[in-house]
Amino acid sequence: MFLSISTQHQPASDLGFLFHKHPDRVHKIDLPFGKATVYFPELSDERSTAVLHFEVDPIGLVRGWGGGGNSHGDIYVNDRPYVSSSLFSLAISKAYRSAMNGVSKERPELAQASLPFEVYIPTVSSPSGKASIIEFFEPLGYQIQIEESLLDSKFPEWGQSSYFQITLKNTLPLSLLLRHLYVLLPVLDGTKHYWVHHDEISKLIEKGEGWLATHPARQRIVNRYLKNQKDLTREAVSKLSESLGELPSSLPALTRAPNLNEVRMSRVAEVLKDSHSSRILDMGCGQGALIKELLKDKQFTEILGVDVSTNALKKAKNRLQYEEFTEQQKSRVGFKQGSLVYYDKRFRDFDAVALIEVIEHLEPERLPTMERVLFECAKPKMIIITTPNQTYNHSIEALGLNYMRHSDHRFEWTQAEFESWSNKVAEKYGYQVRFEMIGALNDDNIAPTQMGVFTR
Repeated sequence: MFLSISTQHQPASDLGFLFHKHPDRVHKIDLPFGKATVYFPELSDERSTAVLHFEVDPIGLVRGWGGGGNSHGDIYVNDRPYVSSSLFSLAISKAYRSAMNGVSKERPELAQASLPFEVYIPTVSSPSGKASIIEFFEPLGYQIQIEESLLDSKFPEWGQSSYFQITLKNTLPLSLLLRHLYVLLPVLDGTKHYWVHHDEISKLIEKGEGWLATHPARQRIVNRYLKNQKDLTREAVSKLSESLGELPSSLPALTRAPNLNEVRMSRVAEVLKDSHSSRILDMGCGQGALIKELLKDKQFTEILGVDVSTNALKKAKNRLQYEEFTEQQKSRVGFKQGSLVYYDKRFRDFDAVALIEVIEHLEPERLPTMERVLFECAKPKMIIITTPNQTYNHSIEALGLNYMRHSDHRFEWTQAEFESWSNKVAEKYGYQVRFEMIGALNDDNIAPTQMGVFTR
């Protein structure tokens, strides 16, 4: 499998900085199913090219095959070593991780800039034909050149194959280009080398940020990415639909408005800053979105992310590139596994505790235990709780008043229900509480997120 990305942006030799790869070296990356190699066959101020070559290990592929639903013969005889697929997306994400995240230490402004790129992929798998290639890439602004190939040149009567050579041209940030390829290549192929589970929704939302919610083929892309699993697709579409309220269609994707989660995290960070808190406990930190926001302000001298899922903590570290932090940066932020329904002395002595979209994941009968752990035992000066506003759900495509926004939600409260619970808890444990709505209002002046700010 082969992918070349070229630019004529001058000086084009800066391409190495964008990819975090020294252009005079050959870079090798070990992967579960083979080896990826990155090299620069063309490097000048006028034009430069980076090549990603991925060689699949057939034995490693058989040992780790998780392509769900494939027959025994498919495992041993298949086209996976030769075509762009989910295996290739894995190679892109590993070899170009920093570039995909839009990070460049030496040229930070260049990493965010829209540059002219030309992409060449010699073997794209698209069983539904070249029309799908056009359907998926053209709305994103790509100029597309497609070359078809026969099943067998010796037997032209057999017709066309499902493999194509494609050249894509567009002007956009490199990180956005890589995210397009990461999502759309396996969507075109229609097969994944691993079992698709709930975590894939987070990957799709993250890689689709800023472009997927408004893509005219959104439903089809989501269906194929999640292998037509209805429950996963419904949840992913509802999350993308929710973000549409924050993404006016009149704005181009590169200048999009912040999505709901970004607005939520920004507002919570503002409230924490205004409270003059410096030591923050982020309970149910997930992939570290709030931590990332808080790290921007030196006022927050200690931030502890806690989550019951070790997998979530690993993702948070990867997202923040924690291993690349300096020792001074690491002294500000830490991660611990823990649960909100068990007393833990590590939760004490913080100025403020944030529970951002967390309580709705608890069984209602466990809420009293959570209240004691948080309000009685940890007892910080401030507690911030955000949760979905159930009354807003009728505004979200594919949802109604009887449906919830996430398959793991145990409940979702109306504004009246949330305020009633909050007032009772505040009175019981010696806190005062004020309420605030977060996110764009719908036609009924209802916001998607509600926040309670408890102060002792």
